[in-house]
Amino acid sequence: MEITQANEDGNSEIGSVIMTNMDSDLQAKSSSQRTGNNEYQKASISNTGLEATRVSSESLTQFSEAKETLINFLSSSKESINRKKVATEALETMTSAFTELMTYITQKATERRVTEELVTLHDKLNSISEKIDNIKKPTYAEKVGSNLNLKSAKIPLGNGKLANPSTDSTILIYLKEGNQDCNSSEDTLSTLKSLRADLVGIKAKKLLPIANNGVKIIAAEANLNKKALDEAGLTSRMPPKFKPRMAVIGVPSDWNATRTENKINDDLEIPVDHQQEVKAHFKFGKRDAQYVTWIIECDHEMRTDILERGRLYLGWVACQVRDHVRIVRCYNCQNYGHLASKCRNKTSCGICSKEHPTKECNKEDKKCINCKINKMPEEDCAHEANDINCPTYNKRIRSYISNIDYGT
Repeated sequence: MEITQANEDGNSEIGSVIMTNMDSDLQAKSSSQRTGNNEYQKASISNTGLEATRVSSESLTQFSEAKETLINFLSSSKESINRKKVATEALETMTSAFTELMTYITQKATERRVTEELVTLHDKLNSISEKIDNIKKPTYAEKVGSNLNLKSAKIPLGNGKLANPSTDSTILIYLKEGNQDCNSSEDTLSTLKSLRADLVGIKAKKLLPIANNGVKIIAAEANLNKKALDEAGLTSRMPPKFKPRMAVIGVPSDWNATRTENKINDDLEIPVDHQQEVKAHFKFGKRDAQYVTWIIECDHEMRTDILERGRLYLGWVACQVRDHVRIVRCYNCQNYGHLASKCRNKTSCGICSKEHPTKECNKEDKKCINCKINKMPEEDCAHEANDINCPTYNKRIRSYISNIDYGT
């Protein structure tokens, strides 16, 4: 660097040189802000105020070192004291201005970081708000129509065992009207077996004779080809299924069926056009008890909804709910499906299977009449007819469950 005569402002040439260098440096920094290639630009617009502070501190340190170098240079120069003083004052002014500039940049960088964080937070809140607004309260049909994987929930049999709702299909096959070739279930079965099973669209597990010269098919899969059946002189139909029944435990004993139904409809928020789907059938419990158990009937979608909830909140009462599966057993003949008041069969003891009333039995040996009739092994018959582990009972109750519409 060469120092020559003073300029018109009375400052030495060194001031012009320093200002020129300073201006060039600022222009370079301004350019780097536009191109994004300079560390200075990274510090000034960084989202992190700490980065801006660090770069500002380093720049001030570098500037101070450059200042000391220039002061030392001026001290050793041959210029007059006045000119050295002017140059030194100009250098101090530039130092003060540069310090203020870096402080301003650091402050703005910090403000920008905070602003951008607030903007980001605001955007996130808006996004959450939009998602909440987009969450539409599901309708009753949407709630019960959703697959909650509870339709296949296991059914308690009352003996500590659980049963899965059957996924098998049941199809009833009959003769078409006017078909004179078949006069029995055996003839219908023979006609059915003359067709290829894959052509009919059935993967049969069982074929059972039924009334009216029909055949009941228990099928693992069924995609019936009705045209093939029709050409063979056969017709088919699906047997009607029962609606699921559930036990609502802990209902106030003074509630009648209508009040119980209304409370359930209110808790499930069932629309008016669906409320007839809840039917309270009967209640049971101890005499003079404060709370009883109501047995209700509903469709499989409503059962799914109730099981998913776990409880029904009927007014101020929280009621437990569970599946209710029960088959009627006659206390006269011990068979299933009818009551003693309508029984026309011979009397059979529920303990020893002999022909006398159960209450008159004094024998210690037990033998189940139902297992005996079904020709079970002797060891499998050694129990009373009301034993919940009875093989015949379990077979009948599983058959009953297969005729309930659980939506499977």
